[in-house]
Amino acid sequence: MIGFEKDKEKRAEEFEDEDEFDFEEELFDKSQEEKEEKEIGIDLGTTNSVLSYMDKEGAVNFVKIAGDILIPSYLFFKDKETIYFGNKAKSYAKGMVQGTGIHLFKRRLRADSEKFVVKQKKEEKTEEKYYIFDTNVFLDQPDILEGMKKNEKVVLPITVEQELEYRKRESNTKYSAERALEQLLLWNERIIYEESDLSLLPEDFFKKFPEDFNNANNDNRILSIVMKYQKNGGILVSSDYQLVKLKCGFVNVKAMTLKEFQILRISEEKEEEFTLSGTEATTMFLQYLKTEAEKALKQSVTKAVITVPATFNLVEIENTKKAGLQAGFQAVHIEKEPVAAAIAYNIDTKEQATTFIYDFGGGTFDISVIRSDGKGKFEICATAGKADLGGENLTYEIERFVYDYLEENYGLSMFEEEEAELSKEHYQYNKKTIYWAAENCKIELSTSEFTTMTLLDLYLTDKEQKSVILDLSRVEFEEIIKPTMNQTILEMNNGLSKAEMFKEDIHHIILAGGTSFIPCVYKQVEHYFGRKPSADKNVATLIAEGAAIIANAKYGINHRIQMQPKIFDITYEDFGIALEKWNYSCMIPAKTALPALAKRSYSLIEDGQSQLNIKIFSRKSEAKQAKKIYEKGIEYLDELIMKDLPPMKRDEVDVVVQFEITKQYELKTEVWLVKKDGTFIEKGDLVIDRQSML
Repeated sequence: MIGFEKDKEKRAEEFEDEDEFDFEEELFDKSQEEKEEKEIGIDLGTTNSVLSYMDKEGAVNFVKIAGDILIPSYLFFKDKETIYFGNKAKSYAKGMVQGTGIHLFKRRLRADSEKFVVKQKKEEKTEEKYYIFDTNVFLDQPDILEGMKKNEKVVLPITVEQELEYRKRESNTKYSAERALEQLLLWNERIIYEESDLSLLPEDFFKKFPEDFNNANNDNRILSIVMKYQKNGGILVSSDYQLVKLKCGFVNVKAMTLKEFQILRISEEKEEEFTLSGTEATTMFLQYLKTEAEKALKQSVTKAVITVPATFNLVEIENTKKAGLQAGFQAVHIEKEPVAAAIAYNIDTKEQATTFIYDFGGGTFDISVIRSDGKGKFEICATAGKADLGGENLTYEIERFVYDYLEENYGLSMFEEEEAELSKEHYQYNKKTIYWAAENCKIELSTSEFTTMTLLDLYLTDKEQKSVILDLSRVEFEEIIKPTMNQTILEMNNGLSKAEMFKEDIHHIILAGGTSFIPCVYKQVEHYFGRKPSADKNVATLIAEGAAIIANAKYGINHRIQMQPKIFDITYEDFGIALEKWNYSCMIPAKTALPALAKRSYSLIEDGQSQLNIKIFSRKSEAKQAKKIYEKGIEYLDELIMKDLPPMKRDEVDVVVQFEITKQYELKTEVWLVKKDGTFIEKGDLVIDRQSML
């Protein structure tokens, strides 16, 4: 902290109007740009991301990765050197294989955010093991071979490829069978194909299990292969519970269900840990997106417009830009998601309009009111929302519903690990099984009136497993999420209030974000305004479309749009620092037009002070009465640390603090020590750090 404020606020002269965008340090000579370079838009979503670009005809296109436009914002660490992204990472996280899945990294970009803990296995030399996989394993987990260690041999019946080819024709197993066949081809050199030999099965086996017992022909063939490898300690892995528990038990061979195999992979490994910050995870994911975009477009991608939630604070915005630059982009422009959505919707409109953007994503919820003049000018009138509210919260509400059901019907408490009375591995298995079932339930009820949640092999105790089936209707789902949805109504009211507008002042209502697909979300917005939201754009890709338009306007050699967008933004909260006795001193008030510059003078706290810590805070516009930094509505952002101060008395020097907030909502800070005679203490003699940048 620093001492009391010495002078009243000294506001710097107004910035001159700027053309279109605040280029700042990103200015470049477009004449020098190579023709093969391309600019892209990135809707960096909490749950899914979308890549976009403008083609030579001026149309917005989307980059597909593995055939999909929506790219799951996931990373999966098989180990420190082997990392998967997108759909594959999500598949691994869902499949419970060894390793660590990371998502929601957008929620960890703050200065005080927790880091991710990534567990990796320690390699140890062990004797060879033989695993015999049943065909059904590949249908349940097509990528299962990816998790095999060097000392583990894979044994398959020679008929497995034929069986998978047959299952490709069935709609419910088509994708899994196709993926499994790709994996078999990739791992062919490590696979041992074996023929069955029914003569290896004892005579009394056929008396116990006649030909009409539970898929006898296929079971018996693979069982005979397990018998061949019995002396090598061969282990059968199958999704067929009766085969594993009854038949294998009768002939005394080792076997386990797929779920047991997955649990084993977690529990048998010795692990070590390393940490990863939200910015580092974002950097890695953006590197992946950049690489995939270059593959798809067949040209170098050097510049990007990355969108962020309207509720992102200064540090989150700066860390997103930092991640983009570290990912290899030469220039990165950060834009607010609602602004991108408004531009995508209004860029070709030649009339004045006020647009209400309702952006309900996977991890954040934003409300913005934006006025356009029909000539390319977009003025942000107000923004509201919650940085920790999104589709993930709705999934969590379903999880809690399941937890209540399990506690009431099975006496299993899943709310806390200590209450569950399960081992750590079994508790984590239950948690993941319930999470993915809840996530799928949320998605299915967006298009269906009813769905069935199947929770396979839940651990009721460490020694007892049971599959639990729950039916859930859309009506029940909407009742479950009603308290969460009510929060969005409060934020809609807040947004209109900040804009000093009524519902009747809104010309267009736009939905954006994947969670807006949920029918009750659409109905709630329609009921709120008394009219239907606009439905002529895809809510999942609307923000990315706007990002592509901005990218072309800012970085493109040949602009493909008639009106170049000009964005006029304001500060949505106060920005200031902490003084003695935890007092808050405002430097830049809310609703200040961007860019903004402010400078104030303060004193040291005591004589001979060798270090100066300047804590930076924001204060929400609705909390203007808050005077202490610990009061509700005041949020810590960052800290400036000035070390190695020369010996001085507090009345001999002024501490001059300057804040500059750019059009991209980035904070630039300066601190000077000025003697009473007006001379500066040279910065070369001081060490000045910003905590979030360390």
